[in-house]
Amino acid sequence: MNPENEIVREAKLPSTIYQIMTGGGSLIPDPGQPLDVVGWFPNGTAAIGIVPYGNGKIVLSNPHPNITGETARRWAVDGVLGDYARRWGWTEKMITEGRKLIQTEGEPDDPEPDWALAKAMLSYAYEQASR
Repeated sequence: MNPENEIVREAKLPSTIYQIMTGGGSLIPDPGQPLDVVGWFPNGTAAIGIVPYGNGKIVLSNPHPNITGETARRWAVDGVLGDYARRWGWTEKMITEGRKLIQTEGEPDDPEPDWALAKAMLSYAYEQASR
């Protein structure tokens, strides 16, 4: 998470929020296009960002912080680490290893940070729209 971003600062979000992601795209702005990064993927590319649009702003998010807890575990094992992963070129060995990891380790930070992030992004969007 970007500690300098308004959403992260105001919500006092932790420096890292773990989310399951398979083959998601990074936010890559055009040259000169402003992008206020909220959070990064482990590879350093933007995962969540804010861009100006017309007289307002748009919050873009590739991760899904609204999918948490048991739903996230089921979705990861059955969905992300199933046909979805195969479409992104994952081998059966990679899928099996990913499922094993989720089943043995679970969610490293529980669902609370995910919920806090989703709530913070929605609150920010509401405040911006209310101006």
